[in-house]
Amino acid sequence: MVRYKQLELPPAEARVWGNRFIAGLVLIGIAWGSIGLFPFSGASLVHQVFIAFVLGGMAAGAAATFSVLKYGYIAYTIPALAPLAVRFLLSDDFFLFTMGGMLSLYGLLLWGVSRHNYRVNRTSLLLRFENRDMIECLKRAREELLTEIDAKLKAEAELRAHRDLLENTVEERTADLVRANERLTNEIRERKQSEDRLAIAQKAGGVGVFDVDLITRSVVWTEQMEELFGLPPGGFEGTYESWVKRAHPSGLPELEAQFRKWLHDSRRQVSLEYRGIRADGQTRWMAASAQVTFLADGRPARIIGTNVDITERKRLEERITHLAQHDPLTGLPNRRLFRDIISLELAQARRNRRKFALLFLDLDRFKEINDTFGHETGDELLKEVSLRLKKCIRESDAAARIGGDEFNIVLADITRSEDVTFIAVKIMESFKRTFMIAGYEFHVSVSIGISLYPDDSEEIDTLYRYADIAMYHAKEMGRDTFQFYNPDINIRSIERIRMESMLRQSIERGELVVYYQPQVNISSGKIVCVEALVRWNHPEMGLLEPKRFIPAAEDTGFITVIDEYVLRTACAQVSAWLGAGLPAVCATVNLSAREFRNPELLHKIADILESTGTPPGYLDVEITESLAMSNVDHTITRLRELADMGVHTSIDDFGTGYSSLNYLKRLPVQKLKIDQSFIKDIATNPDDRAIILAVTAMAHTMRMNVLAEGVETEEQLSFLQSVRCDEAQGYLFGKALPPEQFGELLSKGK
Repeated sequence: MVRYKQLELPPAEARVWGNRFIAGLVLIGIAWGSIGLFPFSGASLVHQVFIAFVLGGMAAGAAATFSVLKYGYIAYTIPALAPLAVRFLLSDDFFLFTMGGMLSLYGLLLWGVSRHNYRVNRTSLLLRFENRDMIECLKRAREELLTEIDAKLKAEAELRAHRDLLENTVEERTADLVRANERLTNEIRERKQSEDRLAIAQKAGGVGVFDVDLITRSVVWTEQMEELFGLPPGGFEGTYESWVKRAHPSGLPELEAQFRKWLHDSRRQVSLEYRGIRADGQTRWMAASAQVTFLADGRPARIIGTNVDITERKRLEERITHLAQHDPLTGLPNRRLFRDIISLELAQARRNRRKFALLFLDLDRFKEINDTFGHETGDELLKEVSLRLKKCIRESDAAARIGGDEFNIVLADITRSEDVTFIAVKIMESFKRTFMIAGYEFHVSVSIGISLYPDDSEEIDTLYRYADIAMYHAKEMGRDTFQFYNPDINIRSIERIRMESMLRQSIERGELVVYYQPQVNISSGKIVCVEALVRWNHPEMGLLEPKRFIPAAEDTGFITVIDEYVLRTACAQVSAWLGAGLPAVCATVNLSAREFRNPELLHKIADILESTGTPPGYLDVEITESLAMSNVDHTITRLRELADMGVHTSIDDFGTGYSSLNYLKRLPVQKLKIDQSFIKDIATNPDDRAIILAVTAMAHTMRMNVLAEGVETEEQLSFLQSVRCDEAQGYLFGKALPPEQFGELLSKGK
């Protein structure tokens, strides 16, 4: 371009030079386009976006600069933008792909702008050449006219300029004075409002302000600061010493140490918490925040800050900490705090070569009490238990509730295992006294497992596990006892856990079976009902009776699955016997407390009766006397709902619970089953005979049938006939049989 201007060639050669210019633009475009290719590999996203913006900006400049030639913009932009746009469009990154599309669209739009500029420039040049002579003539005339006008107006302009300058100067000075006055007025008003707000906020928020002069050791307190310490206005002496004497003596050394630290703290903004003593003698927690100012030579000059009463916050923090570490029901340490306690005891025992014992306690049959009498009664019982435990241990020991009816105790600094035995016996003896809760007497026992440090283990988790294993062994020994850990019971614990696991799979494997024991009408000798009794055909231990696995089912919650299985199996069997033309008998099924309280029980029974084709009158649902009395209103409602369905109901184990005759008469049941404990000694025990006679007469008065359990001798049967007992069940009539054998017995009728 420069060379072309220097040569001043004729217009005929302009096309040749135009082509050369186009070629130069192509080369320049290729040079710029290479930026998008060679430094691209490994570049960051910011670097790639920066290159895109640079090339886009150059393209925008080309649209304006090179549009004088028809193909100038295309010759430059295509080699400049195409490499980067294609690279972006081929990228797997969605953002870069989008950038490639936008860059391509941007180039096309600028091409439209370039074409428009080309047409405008071409038209402008043609008009310029056509009107060049006319413009030259007009320019000369205009210049002559402007010369005359400028000469005439110059004097007027100079005069106006001087006048305007003077007026503007006066107006600006006046406006500056007005603004300065307004600012000063506003600042005074805002400062007064700010001071008023600060004073109100400090009074409302209980914030006191202090100013300590470190040179003179004088102290200035605001009125609110004096109120915090219970002083009347002006009651503060105004010295550093008078403030220090109002600090609690136990925290004074720390307070003075912190004060000295303030004077050398490079942060200049400092804070601390301390206890202060009010004029009335109350101790209150205070929080002070201050700013230290220094002289030019670096010496501290003043401490200015605020002081607030944080006593309630401290109390709340202590309460939150206590709740986080203690059981809210009993007030004993919870699992987390007890873990810290035993960790500390372990460290001390290791350091001092001492022994300690870990006790794992579990209340026997607490779940039955909780389910029978409700959670409120269970909670009250747990409170009483915790009180007795605390009375049985020493001050150096610690007890904790770790969940449900489980407690832990750590016995510190023991010398012999007999010391632990003494405490364990003391705890068990305390449980022999009855618990009076909500007007009921409860006889509760406890099973205790014990592990010793370092005899059993030196690790906390292992001690916990061993104590837990020993506790379960104590339960297996018959409950109401304690057991020290030894390796043998560890093997039995593994077997128990394995049994629980296998129990969950027993139904799927077809290992649970239902046996049937006859219930006989004493007068006719006919079988009128059968009790469905579950058995577990264990693959390794053979046929197991309920007492071997029902406790584990209750502990794991699997009991509800077993209940449903027995209900469904018994109903299906009764329906099968009816279909086979055997004598009609009803099936008696004993429900657990958990299943009886299940909101879905009625729907479940209705579904079972419908799916098995069993008439409702051929099902008799049994519940224990204790369960019936636990929540009488719920029991009555549930029994009436069953009666409305046509299902019979019975009270099992009558005489072993806490029945109230007032409640008993309200229960809509058809049968009372006298517990076998009253039957076995009726030949020799007149009290048992009197009880059976009274229960039978009472039941008949309330239009209930009476069934005696555990009848094994003719003598027992003879007495039951004499008191007009309706039905009997026991080995005298037959043991529980599998369905095939019981079908043969049923075909005989007696």
